[in-house]
Amino acid sequence: MVNNEKYTKFLKSIISCVSHGDYGAAKELSNLELEKMQSNEKEAKKEMKEYKKLVKRKKENVEIAQIYASYLFNKITMAENLDELKMQTITMEEFIHKIQN
Repeated sequence: MVNNEKYTKFLKSIISCVSHGDYGAAKELSNLELEKMQSNEKEAKKEMKEYKKLVKRKKENVEIAQIYASYLFNKITMAENLDELKMQTITMEEFIHKIQN
């Protein structure tokens, strides 16, 4: 979105150019401003795309953590004793490796 102060300054520049009959300068200023706006829009779209990827990865990580928590809960409730529990459980890193392969 265009900042009002910057846009006002831009419009004053265009009006000044037109008032003095310098239509070429007005056109050039307009083209420069348009290029700048398009560049900013492109950058904003790129940032939004990266943000969406980050959100997706965070959601996937939360889902993996929830699955691992469920796995651990099942192991804890099924184990007869602490030694058996230690032998049957795996680390989260090992768990992630198993589910991804």
